[in-house]
Amino acid sequence: MLGFPVALLLAWSFEIVRDRGATPSSAAGLATGVQPRSIVVLPFANMSDDAAQKHFADGIVEDLTTRLQALPGLKVMSRQSASAYQGRQVDARTISRELGCQYVVEGSVRKIGDRMRVTGQLIDAPKDEHIWAERYDRRLEDAFALQDEICDQIVAAIEARLAPGTADAHAGSAPE
Repeated sequence: MLGFPVALLLAWSFEIVRDRGATPSSAAGLATGVQPRSIVVLPFANMSDDAAQKHFADGIVEDLTTRLQALPGLKVMSRQSASAYQGRQVDARTISRELGCQYVVEGSVRKIGDRMRVTGQLIDAPKDEHIWAERYDRRLEDAFALQDEICDQIVAAIEARLAPGTADAHAGSAPE
């Protein structure tokens, strides 16, 4: 008669110990796969000699993260999670596995004289395939206006490619 309660107690104890040993990603359900319609904006690389351009690059990332969060049905990974990849060479598949996200946005910022070049890319992370990429060349007169203009265009391009019902449409689309 004591066998059943003892077995029940042992089974319950095993579940508690097993749950304590779970990694954050498996506890959140991410270990089983990628969350559909999820995205992370990685830190943009500063490719200029001017260290001050890191602030411009960080502003682009901050604005993109904020604006993408407003898109319905799109789960955006936190800036804190994305910043863990600053300066690291990590492929999109690894990022997808580690964060459980389907898409990665990455890019770079370069400045020469009064000219800025910003690139942005949208990657289907589990497939490690580009969905969209674009380059923006502008004069740097007003940094905030330039960030707004570029972010507006990047978000519009991403929204068009990730709109509900277009999940497979990007497979045959070419970069703009």
